[in-house]
Amino acid sequence: GLCKVDVRYSPVMHGYHAYIVATAPDASRVASRGGPTQQGGGSLAGQASSASGGSSGGSSRGSGSSGSSNSASPGASGGDGSSGPWGPLNAVAGQPYDKSFIDFDAGNPPSQRVVDNDASCDGYNASFSKTAAAINSANISYNPLSTNGTCQ
Repeated sequence: GLCKVDVRYSPVMHGYHAYIVATAPDASRVASRGGPTQQGGGSLAGQASSASGGSSGGSSRGSGSSGSSNSASPGASGGDGSSGPWGPLNAVAGQPYDKSFIDFDAGNPPSQRVVDNDASCDGYNASFSKTAAAINSANISYNPLSTNGTCQ
């Protein structure tokens, strides 16, 4: 097909961190992902804008608010990303998938192909960018132990 979209997985402490890689016919690759802006209460110097750790943000599924949040469950409710020790969830999309990308893996990490068709990657990448912007606008508290954390 013209466009191939893979969900790739990196092992983390209690599961996997998922991120999305779209590959165009010319073999150029762009990636989308999400993660915290802080690490357990401390700022990730120089990493906040690109997000470090966490799970992919390629879908708005699972980012709905439960309407409740407490110190034992940061990230349970959207809208106050400043609460919780990890700060708000930060999503990025359309980044070159190369050694400068925080989740880059030159090998063959575990992955799942979710798209392989004759369409251009442009529409998928635009959708990932729109979703990342919506996630960032929602100011969702990151929680590595909830739906915006690791996959198991």
